[in-house]
Amino acid sequence: PGLLKAETSEARGIGFVWEPQFMDLSVAVDYFEIEVSDEVSTLGPAAIVFLCYTSDTHATDPLCSLFTRGGNGGDGFLLNQINDSYLNVNSQTNRGIDLTVSYNHEFPWGDLTVLSQVTYQLEDTIAFFAGNGTDSNGDNGDPQFVGNVNFRLDRDDWTFNWGMNIIGPSSDDDDVVTSAPAGALSGNPARLFDVDAETTVYHSVSVRRRFDDWAILAGIANLSGEEPPGVTSVGAAQQTLFGSSLAASQYDYIGRRAFVRQSRSF
Repeated sequence: PGLLKAETSEARGIGFVWEPQFMDLSVAVDYFEIEVSDEVSTLGPAAIVFLCYTSDTHATDPLCSLFTRGGNGGDGFLLNQINDSYLNVNSQTNRGIDLTVSYNHEFPWGDLTVLSQVTYQLEDTIAFFAGNGTDSNGDNGDPQFVGNVNFRLDRDDWTFNWGMNIIGPSSDDDDVVTSAPAGALSGNPARLFDVDAETTVYHSVSVRRRFDDWAILAGIANLSGEEPPGVTSVGAAQQTLFGSSLAASQYDYIGRRAFVRQSRSF
């Protein structure tokens, strides 16, 4: 009490749906904007130091005031103390557009359903303190564009599916620094990575056969064996990695795999 504020948030959205009478089509477009203020959080010692030295406003960024360096052992670069107490994150803003397209039609050879869901992110900004916001939209792990497209064909007791999971390109080109900022360890740039992740598409296929009271489904996920973006630069140690690959929740790290599922109703 007296040190922290209560977290507040505000969400706004507007959208429309178009369903033409001349075809079995539905198109929905939604704009969303979410703002969170004064989120109570702790950043962690490593994040405080890293975010200070990678800040566009180093060394005047308020995060840099949360730790001190001293003459421990005669080396003024060693950390003396890091203040990792609870704090209010000034603001977080996320804006984007959701697009959903659905098509369903009955053909002589079966019922075809096509469903596409896409999100295009316009902004993903976080400001730990007033006036020092950073927009990570388009950075690795935070692509501007993600989407799913699924084709489904129902014919009698059979269902055929082909799905695509699409992850847009991302890049950390803007974070490349070729020299160490003032106060950092000499000869060790705070940011020395240049990772470009191209558009990644994962394909999956499956077939389902229905019987009287049970069904069996078989398929292959990640049909083409698509690998996550690789990271080979030694300076990419500042990136979050999984082995030699960029670690981000959108990517598949298992590879091509088959699956079988059986269900029964009672």
